[in-house]
Amino acid sequence: MIAYLCIILSLIFYSTSLIFYFGKGKSTKYISGFNSLSKKERENYDLDKIAKDFFNEMCLYANILFAGFLCANVIHQYVGIFFLMVFLILSIKNIKLDVRKSYEKYRK
Repeated sequence: MIAYLCIILSLIFYSTSLIFYFGKGKSTKYISGFNSLSKKERENYDLDKIAKDFFNEMCLYANILFAGFLCANVIHQYVGIFFLMVFLILSIKNIKLDVRKSYEKYRK
């Protein structure tokens, strides 16, 4: 059961990463919080760098979940739970409440 959850989530994150890879700067409209900024404010940020970082982040999540899938099938189901917990901790750590603070490093 855990293995199936890991592989499904992994495929979702791989698919999402492709949006940021091929969409480049235009794909930033799918980022929650960033799309709520006005067009004038968004022009002050390096959109390609934001898309690249989100691509890397989605690939990291997908790789962690895929490792959880492999370990849950090969070793034990509880190892898959460990990888799910690592994924949850990393994703919660990256949540920022202030949009301008979270994208400050991407200013031009």
